[in-house]
Amino acid sequence: MKIHLISIIIPFFNTEQYIERCVNSVINQTYAHLEIILVNDGSTDQSLVIAEKLQKKDERICIINQENSGASIARNRGIEASNGDYIMFVDSDDWIDENMVESLYNDITNHDADITISSVPYDKDLKIDNCTLNGAEALGYLIDGAWWGSVGKLYSLKAVGTNRFPTPTICEDYAFLASLFASCDKISFLNQCFYHRETRENSLSHLKLSIRKFDEYTNVESVVRFIKANYPQYIKQAEARLAETSLKLLFEIYKNNKEKEFTNQRKMLLNSIRKRLHNYLTNKHILLKSRIILAFCFSNVSSKIAFKLYSKTFLRTI
Repeated sequence: MKIHLISIIIPFFNTEQYIERCVNSVINQTYAHLEIILVNDGSTDQSLVIAEKLQKKDERICIINQENSGASIARNRGIEASNGDYIMFVDSDDWIDENMVESLYNDITNHDADITISSVPYDKDLKIDNCTLNGAEALGYLIDGAWWGSVGKLYSLKAVGTNRFPTPTICEDYAFLASLFASCDKISFLNQCFYHRETRENSLSHLKLSIRKFDEYTNVESVVRFIKANYPQYIKQAEARLAETSLKLLFEIYKNNKEKEFTNQRKMLLNSIRKRLHNYLTNKHILLKSRIILAFCFSNVSSKIAFKLYSKTFLRTI
């Protein structure tokens, strides 16, 4: 029986406090036939020094260095360098149970699946047990808010194929997985959690408002276009995600008093809302209070009024 090589791809950028714990959790897996690809995304702290120390202890580790270009390009570099039959992603500030790889490998091979998905912290509770789905069914769960992250999953190299992460680096997993799921014949869901997350104040998702924050809109909107063209049965769910993203970013501009700095982005968000407003107002996948707020977003002045009136309630719900 063939023993398959599994490539574990770990991008890292300035995670000196966490990277040793992360890599050791991979080194200590009960499934040992691994290659561990560490992609250094231009770290300026001691992360690379720690990675090189770990490399000396385990010959399965290889290190790729690149200028700081973001997690998407780092993961793509890892995919290109991988030699495995299967691929897994782990974030460098997180860690995994020692039986994670073996459990997902057994599941994906037993079901002859393209991808095995396990539960991860903070993911949407689907209230379903272990099951197998076709690509379109899994895509439906994704569009409805589940499984957005690239971690917690084992991918066959065949399934990954030419799919790559988009370079805008917020919600890039969502766009990557939408394309990937759509190309799969069978996806297995293993309703167990082997993955542990570290919440950091300076992680990308916690960054203060900056131009990079609007990458989220770019990726979520790209999924709307993909769904509209290929899976129109999910368009209301996809547009609900876009509505929530648009409001969140628009209100961040107002909350931080950054209208002048982000004038173009504000106009883009308002235009996007106006263009889809009829669809949003009749979309029951969008919270009623959010639909009321969206109805005010036909101009800068009215949307600012909506923000002042409803922000406290709204910002607790998205």
